Amino acid sequence: MLAIIISIGLGGALGITVFNHTNFSLTWGIVSGILLFIVLQVLIGLFTRRKVKKLTNDIQNIILAGQEKLNRKVQFFQQKPQGGMKTMQKILEKDQHVFIREALAATRHLEPLFSWNILLRKQVNTMRMQFYYQLKEFDKVDKLIPKAMYVEPMSIAMKMARQYKNNDKGYKKTFKKKIRRYKTDNATLLYALYSWILVKTDESEEAIKVLLKGKKVTDNDTITRNWENLVNGRIKKFSNAGIGDEWYSLYLEEPKIQKPKQKVMRRQQF
Repeated sequence: MLAIIISIGLGGALGITVFNHTNFSLTWGIVSGILLFIVLQVLIGLFTRRKVKKLTNDIQNIILAGQEKLNRKVQFFQQKPQGGMKTMQKILEKDQHVFIREALAATRHLEPLFSWNILLRKQVNTMRMQFYYQLKEFDKVDKLIPKAMYVEPMSIAMKMARQYKNNDKGYKKTFKKKIRRYKTDNATLLYALYSWILVKTDESEEAIKVLLKGKKVTDNDTITRNWENLVNGRIKKFSNAGIGDEWYSLYLEEPKIQKPKQKVMRRQQF
């Protein structure tokens, strides 16, 4: 918005100046003002985009560096377990929260650019909403949901999940409005989430219809298997576990911890 105001102001000033110094030629005044407006918009836009890209990359680098450390710790735990499974999960979650909060703090560096880019505030709100979701600070997530923008499946899924948890049936409208633009793998999470909600709200017949569309669009094994289970009345076998981390990152379900298999001692024959 500020960029537009400055460009209009300077463009108008130039137009008036040219008008006064070219024997009051209205045409030259208008043309020069419009040209300056366009040039300023391009230059300011390029500068702002470059600055935003740098700051956004800094945030992404924080996440990537933190994820690498987390992966190394996971590998360490696989080789040398520390306590029980829940203990290790809490340690990993604590480490994850550290770099997420660091990334969250880094979004403040983008705030001075809000006046120069109309959509930037919504983009930052979307980032923050996702970070708070990962931190399980859902009260802050709920406040940011109306201020965020939804152009990729995960942010849409987070919004739907919060609508469901808050007993807001707006998740139906959200799904129907957003699902049209997604196909193949990009649509899998949304079909899986929506059908899961329908099953939980005793709308299995509607879930079957949704999954029928989903399995044609996504060709995903989990979607197909869930459709088959519901069609054959095996509601208890409905599961989105096959989707993996993407599904569990919505915190609607926790992954089942597999119990270690006990070794069976064979009786030796003599």
